[in-house]
Amino acid sequence: AVVPLAIGAVGVLASRTLLDLVCFSVVASMGTLMIALGLFDEVGIAAALYYLLHSTLAGAALFLLVDLIAVRRGRARDRLNAAPPFPRDYVYGGLFFLAAIAMVGLPPLSGFLGKLLVLDAARETAHAGVIWATVLGGSFLMLVGFSRAGSVLFWKSAAQPPQEEEDEPRRRMLPTMAASALIAGMVLLSVFAGPVSHAVTATAQQALDTRAYVEAVLGSIKTARATGL
Repeated sequence: AVVPLAIGAVGVLASRTLLDLVCFSVVASMGTLMIALGLFDEVGIAAALYYLLHSTLAGAALFLLVDLIAVRRGRARDRLNAAPPFPRDYVYGGLFFLAAIAMVGLPPLSGFLGKLLVLDAARETAHAGVIWATVLGGSFLMLVGFSRAGSVLFWKSAAQPPQEEEDEPRRRMLPTMAASALIAGMVLLSVFAGPVSHAVTATAQQALDTRAYVEAVLGSIKTARATGL
């Protein structure tokens, strides 16, 4: 599980387009998720379920933002090089900043809590050192990669901003609202981390309680036979 995490983190650092950067960040996120699942205990599965909710929201928000940003940058598209600033870049810069810190795992958004749960679940395992080093090292590489991308996209300007088409805000309103809603979901996932943690812990307990499942199935069969159904 640590291999895709390491590959994804290095890929984020080496990416030359925003799409590649987001794709590699999702690979790294899946590596983190696999680490938690690989522990195969109640704490690990609960951490995996919480991190799954987070990574789904973060990945979807970032993919939406890739398209929104690329379209508005003109010929530069999603390449990580200097380009003219585009209209309302501060809006997309803010959304990108929030989605990035969530994906990297910085506080206070759900990515930080998810990785904290994964690290805590692996604390008593034989491979705790490798897991902690890979997760923390990967987070650092992703932080550098996202920081570089954000500075290039929103701070480095090559020329005067182009004129915006009259219908452009209307055509981009729905995907912008969708990306905002996904980021708001991560905020809510952080605010209600307590109830969500209780829910995923209960789910993990049920997933590992095979005896209850067998008894429920066999009990239904016995009841059906007894009633002649």
